[in-house]
Amino acid sequence: MLGLVSPDGDQGFPGTVTATVTYDLSVDDGGRTVLELVMAATADRSTPVNMTTHTYWNLSGDPSATVEDHRLTVPAEWTVEVDHELLPTGRLPQVDGTPFDLREGPRLGDALRSLVASEGRGLDRSYLLTHSIGREVYGLRTAADLYDPVSGRSLTLQTNQDAVHLYVPEGPVAGRPARAGVCLETGQLPDALNRPGFKPKVLRINGEYRHVHRLTFGAS
Repeated sequence: MLGLVSPDGDQGFPGTVTATVTYDLSVDDGGRTVLELVMAATADRSTPVNMTTHTYWNLSGDPSATVEDHRLTVPAEWTVEVDHELLPTGRLPQVDGTPFDLREGPRLGDALRSLVASEGRGLDRSYLLTHSIGREVYGLRTAADLYDPVSGRSLTLQTNQDAVHLYVPEGPVAGRPARAGVCLETGQLPDALNRPGFKPKVLRINGEYRHVHRLTFGAS
């Protein structure tokens, strides 16, 4: 477990927030490895909290390889529209018939090529996983499936959050080539405080923020 105390007024946010993240590594009944992160927080004043994890995934096992041959499935019908500065506009257009549609598990390189051709940039976008924005979720929903047909490795991401943000770098990161990994970041909708329709969740006094980010790994 890791912890952090953010004092009242830190970065302009009200309230002292005590936050923790717990990492649990286990094996499920099918023999698959499961890595579960539980991000939790309490506060002494009402304050917004939206924690996430920014991890790059590449299932090939080759540090010089890209994720272009990976297949990425995101069971989401809506994406978060952004402006030229990547700030949300407040609109949630459907993915049907657009390059953002990842419901059928396209080859990631093909999806990125379509996005660059139509949008002028690659993948850096949030997806809404449920029409019940801002409501408490009991249990977990699937946010993404990632599969590398070369190595046979796969991962399934589940969460109790509303959204997942996807990011593939178009340039080198930490000495790795462009498109060497894909980030799968669960959480609430971005910029929700400034977008009333996004229904931001605010952590209340005596309440608890609890964010589950569960990864199940497989191999074929």
